[in-house]
Amino acid sequence: MSRIDIRSIRRRQIIQAAEELAAQRGWAETTIADICKKADISVGGLTHHFKDKDEILFAVLEDVIQRLHARFKETQSEEGTPRSLNRFFQALCQSVDADRSLYLLLLHFASSSIHRPDIGERLRDFFASLRQRDRDRCQEEVQLQGSQATADLLHCLGLGLIFGYVFLEVKTPPEQMEAEVRKVLQTYVPDHPHAQEQS
Repeated sequence: MSRIDIRSIRRRQIIQAAEELAAQRGWAETTIADICKKADISVGGLTHHFKDKDEILFAVLEDVIQRLHARFKETQSEEGTPRSLNRFFQALCQSVDADRSLYLLLLHFASSSIHRPDIGERLRDFFASLRQRDRDRCQEEVQLQGSQATADLLHCLGLGLIFGYVFLEVKTPPEQMEAEVRKVLQTYVPDHPHAQEQS
């Protein structure tokens, strides 16, 4: 008979409670007492798993990064790299809709990174690994020259989309987003292949 690991279950409860509270009100407004109440654990029980609020913060950050890795992997098309902006926007919007609190946490951590270089460094490492993965896929699958710039652009578009959908509550459908990107390319980059397709 397998033994239940109560320690990891309690640790997970604490992290989930901290994530829910931070997504609702931000990390600065989340107290140890709030986390204890939400996790249904005493302060002594919490400090048995985490020495302080900062240690909880980094456990939450690592959990968020793992969940984002999984989500961003899901946004890849079956072939690997999204082959159209529409599919890219659609997958990202579906991901935001499926787990809005995850993206709220990402925005909280991004804003915290301004005053917390350790958080900023961890987020930059995470996004650098994603950009490298996407650059490699762009090179392998579509033989794009300047694939680093393509990966960077996709990440900037993705982060802007996340910010727009989560924080600004933008409701523009992905298909319309793609149409607008094509119009912008046609207007500002007339030599771009998408601009020529429209002519």
